[in-house]
Amino acid sequence: MKRFVSMALATVMSLCLAVPAFAAEAIPDCAVEAVPAVTAGEEVIMPRVSLLTQNLDATNTAKSSKVTANAEDGDYIRFYYKNDTASRCTVYLMMEDGDSWEVASSMRIDKNGEKHSVFYIAGAGSKTYYIKVENTEDGGAVLGTVSLAQYTKHPEL
Repeated sequence: MKRFVSMALATVMSLCLAVPAFAAEAIPDCAVEAVPAVTAGEEVIMPRVSLLTQNLDATNTAKSSKVTANAEDGDYIRFYYKNDTASRCTVYLMMEDGDSWEVASSMRIDKNGEKHSVFYIAGAGSKTYYIKVENTEDGGAVLGTVSLAQYTKHPEL
């Protein structure tokens, strides 16, 4: 009887150790969009709504897909770019204004760098946007990840 209890206990303990190991290697069934979080002091502020996360790969200029923000999700639009090239780039947040597009905000990104900026204007939450990236150093490759998120309040305050 002692051998049986001892074997049963050893088997249960082995299975208890094996289950977490298998769970750590599991691959989720659905794709999860990675949106970089913004840190404000000690806190991490996650975006209320992730509008876009997209990889860009082009020569000289690349444009993301167009997305329309939701008015109830706020008027703060944060755009982000991670530059995976050895050239400086300029990133433009383009906003639809009637029948034309205008530069709402822009930022310069160093080679192999990443940066984000927050844009605010009353009514920004009901506009359509896209991100345009230009290799302004040598006209070469544009390679990196863009992200667009919407907040009800400034993510850095």
